[in-house]
Amino acid sequence: MRWRRRTKPEHHGPSAGDETRPPGVTREKYAEAIRDALRAAECAEHGERHGGFIVESQEKHEALRVRCVTDDVLDRPVEEQRYRHVLAAAGFGVVTGVEDGGGLWVWPVGVRPVVPRPSPRELAEDWLRTLTITGEPGITPARATELIAQVNQPRKLGVRMRTPLPPEDVQILEDALAWHAEVRTREVGLHLLLEGLLIGWLADATGQERAAIVQRLALAVENLLPPDAGSSTG
Repeated sequence: MRWRRRTKPEHHGPSAGDETRPPGVTREKYAEAIRDALRAAECAEHGERHGGFIVESQEKHEALRVRCVTDDVLDRPVEEQRYRHVLAAAGFGVVTGVEDGGGLWVWPVGVRPVVPRPSPRELAEDWLRTLTITGEPGITPARATELIAQVNQPRKLGVRMRTPLPPEDVQILEDALAWHAEVRTREVGLHLLLEGLLIGWLADATGQERAAIVQRLALAVENLLPPDAGSSTG
């Protein structure tokens, strides 16, 4: 079985570098309000001869995407952090880290952000890629971890809390999130170890190659979980 890098969801909007003006009066008004807020903060707007912010529509999603097109002067992470602060201060719902390539997902003022969630099919595909890599003969744990990170691209989520919190509450929140992340990582690692042992025993018992068993699993998952199985935004 060949493992492939997880691809991003197909983008049905304009090509990179083209600004989208979403159809409909409401979405256009919303997009223009985002532009106005960034212009008022003196953020550079993308043009033919220089970089800056652009606002893009997203197929099948309410949020617009705001990203920075870089040039010789602008630094994308710095600029997008600036966009985030400006838009959040203006009352927009802003989420970062949804896409590997950067950019912000922005919701209208007063609308609660709905962060995309991976579908069961996407989670299963991540798991199958991981099983395939860890089953490579002679692969070291360090190399396996490196390859898994490349093909699955761990999901990240940035959250900005605008309500002031006492320093001790901030520390409690950070500790709780770190604890959850560590426990979840250990749980995933244990499941992977046990699943690898079970597949190995099955291969020994049936005389099949491990890769063939994983391939059969992949085919079963493909039949059980069609590409649109589950909700990625609900």
